[in-house]
Amino acid sequence: MCACKDPGACAGKWARIANTESSITPPGPAVRPTLLPSKFAPVTASPQSPDDVRAHPGYPPMGRFLTVANLLSLSRAVLVAPITWLVWHGGPVGPLSALVALAIATDFFDGRVARWSRTVSEWGKVLDAIADKLAAASVCLALLLRPESSGPRLPLWFVALVLVRDLALTIGGLVQTKRVGRFTTSLWSGKVAVTLLAGTVLAALLSLPPRIIEAGVWGTAAVMLVSLVEYAHRFRLVWRLGPGAPLDAEGHLVESGRPGGSAIE
Repeated sequence: MCACKDPGACAGKWARIANTESSITPPGPAVRPTLLPSKFAPVTASPQSPDDVRAHPGYPPMGRFLTVANLLSLSRAVLVAPITWLVWHGGPVGPLSALVALAIATDFFDGRVARWSRTVSEWGKVLDAIADKLAAASVCLALLLRPESSGPRLPLWFVALVLVRDLALTIGGLVQTKRVGRFTTSLWSGKVAVTLLAGTVLAALLSLPPRIIEAGVWGTAAVMLVSLVEYAHRFRLVWRLGPGAPLDAEGHLVESGRPGGSAIE
């Protein structure tokens, strides 16, 4: 029983207290509003830096395809077909010499044009390597299989060495690139081997004395084997170091403070 003298006033007081307590929010964890991304929000992709590429190995962004330098490399690949046909038939020497000179000119200028025009790209490195290896394989096979009436022929073991070496460097280069996330450049021994191969092929095309062709064959084979050993050594180092392999801006592997090369020429 209520002890108040005025029961009506007492009842009103307890009603006000009950209403006040019901309006108080019970304590609990604060709920933060969830912000959902808008489907209209622009999505921008920042370009990959060399550090990003090396941190996430894989094939790198290839860059622009249609550049003047890349077109020069593609034109050299196109020239392989008529050059091979003329080598097979043994001439005529005039058109064959002109096409070979044009192919050599494209090989000389494609990299320089890329640097002059600031359009160096990974596509350029790949196309240059493909054009060179396609030309070497096609001309060597033509010099192996052409009729004896067309001129001197290259020995089977030498052509097999050229093809196996180029295949090994191509596969090794692709695996290496995926490992470190960047394409790399050639070793000097590889460049010397390609130069000697071109000289040997030229000697056969010009039907020089057999002793000169034989000297070119053995000299080229020796340098090719040396370059293959050096590429294998580099591949082992890159595979062991992985994405942390020390590469300079041009893709040379730096070993003991000295720049090197790669498995793709």
